[in-house]
Amino acid sequence: MQHDSVAIDGVEVASEPGAVERALGAVVEAALALLVAAEIAILLAGVVARYVLHSPIVWTDELASILFLWLAMLGAVVALGRSEHMRMTTVTSKLAPPIRAVLDVIAVLAPLAFLVLILPHAYAYAHEEYAVMTPALDITSAWRVAAIPVGITLMALFAMFRLARTGNKALTGRRCSEVTFWGSSHLSASSTCSYSLLPFWRHWFLAAFPSRSRLRWRHTVISH
Repeated sequence: MQHDSVAIDGVEVASEPGAVERALGAVVEAALALLVAAEIAILLAGVVARYVLHSPIVWTDELASILFLWLAMLGAVVALGRSEHMRMTTVTSKLAPPIRAVLDVIAVLAPLAFLVLILPHAYAYAHEEYAVMTPALDITSAWRVAAIPVGITLMALFAMFRLARTGNKALTGRRCSEVTFWGSSHLSASSTCSYSLLPFWRHWFLAAFPSRSRLRWRHTVISH
């Protein structure tokens, strides 16, 4: 993984990732390289079998689509770890270093919150797909869909690593501390718990304001 750099008093300072982050990044990048090689080999074999040998392999397209989803999710993980996702710097580059440092933290915290919010739904979707079998390979579709929760989990981990490094380097000028890392972890856990309580709050709202819920029900019936 490449190092992030943040501005402290107008000077760019590289924040070095920890041993755990480097090891996890190396594992993800190695898996991604193997998937790219496998994808190329499978697609090439399918083309040769279909147009050269005139004996198509029925499962190549299906397996390639499964691997492609894993490639997309793991590629997003690597891009997040390297800070290579697209970003607009036209405005932030003109701001003062302290303000830019705070915006860097927000830029990491925002996708982290989004990842934490959609993670339960990703796992639920993968669990539902376990009963679905693929037509050619005759394997559970969970092997394909599992790329989504796995990728989201890894992106959330790298976002927490970056939040800890960026926050401490930019705001205090020190190395990543355990307090900041666990603080971001607790923030993510709190967001997950809050989101999981949304059905409860919805039930409470409908019970406390039956007139509004009835009005909403009438609007739904009339619109349909």
